[in-house]
Amino acid sequence: SFRFARGNLIHKLLEILPQIPMDTRNNAALTYLQKQGLDGNEAKALVAEVFAVLNSPDFAHVFAPGSQAEVSLAGSAADLPDNIRLSGQIDRLCVTDDTVWIVDYKSNRPPPKTEADVAQLYIRQMAAYRALARELYPDKKVRTALLWTDGPHMMTLSDQILDNVKWEDVL
Repeated sequence: SFRFARGNLIHKLLEILPQIPMDTRNNAALTYLQKQGLDGNEAKALVAEVFAVLNSPDFAHVFAPGSQAEVSLAGSAADLPDNIRLSGQIDRLCVTDDTVWIVDYKSNRPPPKTEADVAQLYIRQMAAYRALARELYPDKKVRTALLWTDGPHMMTLSDQILDNVKWEDVL
């Protein structure tokens, strides 16, 4: 369905465009979407959504030099039950002097207004990523956020909601 294709296309553009020079990004995005079979208006609407994310000063740190797209994490972690082993792909990883940002793009429309309204699946996913990142970066604070492309707005998830994940629900 187009809804899922739409999410995949947004993810792909957010992955590849930061590596492309600013002055050619728009053409690159439109060309890519047209190759995927979108008509001009659909492509323009999607490109507008993606550039609202990429050009927002609110998210600049997430796309700063040194940040990475599609980072694989796998393994177990002290914060997780012994029988949980993970293999995941982080949409965007940004490591600064004192903080690690784990950002996952979500293209749900409309996006939830509060973290309490976020699907438990997403909360568990981010809690798992945080646990693995804490093992890899023991000297840094690990922050997680969902970047809702519709808006766009970035929702930083509280440690409290991540700490309250009930892992037995997924076993």
